[in-house]
Amino acid sequence: MTELAHAFPLHPEVERLRALLREPSGFGISVALPSRVGADSAQREVLARAAVDGIVERLTAIGVGPDRARSAAGRLEEALAGGRGHGTRVALVTESDLERIELEASLPHRICVGRGLSLRPLLRALALAPPFRVLTVTQNAVRLFASDGLELAELPLGAIPASLEDALGTERTHEELRMRGTQAGGGAPVFYSHGSAGEERKRDRERFEQAVADAVNRRFGRDTTPLVIAAETAHLHGLHGKLQVPGLLAGGVAESPDRLSGDVLRQRAAACVASAAETAEAAAIQALERAHARGKVLDIVDDVAAATVAGRVRRLFVDATQPLPGFVDPGTGRVVASKGDDDVLDSLAAGVLARGGEAHALPAGTIVGGSGVVAELR
Repeated sequence: MTELAHAFPLHPEVERLRALLREPSGFGISVALPSRVGADSAQREVLARAAVDGIVERLTAIGVGPDRARSAAGRLEEALAGGRGHGTRVALVTESDLERIELEASLPHRICVGRGLSLRPLLRALALAPPFRVLTVTQNAVRLFASDGLELAELPLGAIPASLEDALGTERTHEELRMRGTQAGGGAPVFYSHGSAGEERKRDRERFEQAVADAVNRRFGRDTTPLVIAAETAHLHGLHGKLQVPGLLAGGVAESPDRLSGDVLRQRAAACVASAAETAEAAAIQALERAHARGKVLDIVDDVAAATVAGRVRRLFVDATQPLPGFVDPGTGRVVASKGDDDVLDSLAAGVLARGGEAHALPAGTIVGGSGVVAELR
């Protein structure tokens, strides 16, 4: 099978999902709950309470016994308690475990109960918002941050220079200044230069950028975690020409970080990451279409289901919104009816993740063929 390109590493939360999905479970509860502060915070508590109160009845309707249903309701209440005040909390509850994931993205409020979990909106949100780093650069200060998409945390610079003075020290070029009077008989002095000072400052800036780039290259030369540079335009262009880091994103935040609050910096950097993720996704879709035209992928639901259960799917692409009610039986690989909110495409994504493959939810209408699913085999 043709190997399809996908530039970004999978979100670390995906590994937590794999562990959850590997454990056999008789049911799954998936809740997307708005977590915004302010006017919506009271409404969030109402939605959380309603989700918990209705779970026992919904589980009983699909054949789950009362004791198991009450136990699941308790775990759901635990998963929905509190909140960080950001876009959405996703709670995933199975018969033996729970997973709670905070997202900056605002997902619609939703409660799904069935044999499996609803994953596609979550996978889509995680793909567009992987963890990233931000390097802010001015001549007076260099700083390094890590972000999970929700907050910024400053990291130690290590060997990365903390400023131009730290990078150049006594090797810094001194500006050439001369003085003349404003009147024939003297008066207030005026400092001037013959143009050499500007060139010397440019050389200092380039040497500073090279020192920063060399240190960053040594530290992150094999790291694919997205790296966003925030600096004034001159530094931004200079650093991009010198950095050789696989995670470096094109563009960046073209503004002095001194003028940006921590939250604005995080938001601007996150927008760069999301844009880069969409670009990488577009390249993957083009590769997918070429492979599809050559008949190099599976795109019939029953065939994909059989390959998924056999552990043969390396990478799965599913439509993020297309409905296909049903469930893939994990024993036979056949699509069967479900009494709950199960969807075949979610079931396929869960099966691929549980078996160590990748599952990607693509924008509506980007998968050709109408089935809403394409699989690349191992």
